[in-house]
Amino acid sequence: MPDLSDTLRKCRIGTAKNFTLLLLLYITQPEAQGIYNSLLNYNDELEQQLQSASTQQEMNEITAQMYQNSDDSLNQIWHIVKYNSDETEFAQILEEQKSWITEKEAEAEQIRAANNGSSAEMDVNIKLNDLTEERCRELLEYLKN
Repeated sequence: MPDLSDTLRKCRIGTAKNFTLLLLLYITQPEAQGIYNSLLNYNDELEQQLQSASTQQEMNEITAQMYQNSDDSLNQIWHIVKYNSDETEFAQILEEQKSWITEKEAEAEQIRAANNGSSAEMDVNIKLNDLTEERCRELLEYLKN
């Protein structure tokens, strides 16, 4: 009788990959919208902390948290969009994303160039956060189709 252990191992790996893909396909617009809503709620809480911050360092740290939260959410939504788009549509979305990243980085650099003061980091974080939240909203639109 032939040894089928390697064949069985490959079947288990293939099944696991297919299950993962099916799971990602199931997580669609409602899940992405939930991620976005959580982003907004958490950033609202951070905004309240920002209002009561007393030092520039605190403001810088809070706005950095806001931007990090937005960026993390963007990455989660991005993966949902990626696995719920056909190849042609995703190629278009990817090109838009590359352009968006370039524009986002250029805006941050403009702020840095215009503001050498202690609030420059905070100003950059706020702008990056706003742009990233907006990009999350844009990506959600792809899941509504």
